[in-house]
Amino acid sequence: MADAIKVPEEHPSKYLDIPKGLSGYWWETETQICIPFVESHREGEGNFSKWLTELEAKGKLIFFPTIVSARLDAILRSRDYKDAFVIDNYLGYIDGLAKRPVC
Repeated sequence: MADAIKVPEEHPSKYLDIPKGLSGYWWETETQICIPFVESHREGEGNFSKWLTELEAKGKLIFFPTIVSARLDAILRSRDYKDAFVIDNYLGYIDGLAKRPVC
């Protein structure tokens, strides 16, 4: 994992609403977006991909610390998400997938 993205440890002031058609939770800070859990009510309808495109347009690092399915892993990797990790003071080492903003 020498090429893994090291994600800065940040914590949310609040969780944000998830779009219709999806379940889960996420948060955003000035520099990053973290999506600990997300799942689609109906796979294949594009709700997740549409939302992810909107999030990527914000120009922030996006981190998924929990990959809940092989489908999610495949979607993210096809969009150039890379292995990533954060070292949290409370939870320790957490790995997932992340994407740096395109400048």
